[in-house]
Amino acid sequence: MYEDFERAGTMISIAIALSRFAESLAPGGQFVKEGRKWIYRPNNFVTFEVQPRKIGILLTLRGTPAHFRERAELFGLKDEYVKNLEKDRSAYSRYPVRNPGQLLAATQFVKWAFDNAKNSK
Repeated sequence: MYEDFERAGTMISIAIALSRFAESLAPGGQFVKEGRKWIYRPNNFVTFEVQPRKIGILLTLRGTPAHFRERAELFGLKDEYVKNLEKDRSAYSRYPVRNPGQLLAATQFVKWAFDNAKNSK
């Protein structure tokens, strides 16, 4: 997976940090490549997709954009960090990470996605 992250250009260290953080939340799981995405199994709360042309990664997170926006407001994250959240499948959101300034928001979104997966069981 980390070799694939090299295609993220200058965002490689952010991709590695976020993936290691996800691993720390749910020890014993592993990232599995399915198509262009790296899915954290068995929890399935986050996926990483390298986007070399856009220089970054696309996170898919367990939870709706409205859910993340509500929690972000309570947490005190500025609107600029949540404006790029988009709806993905029914219970998932997408969040493109394009610059290091998004690390705090992306980390918090990964944590909330983990909480969402844990609470849905």
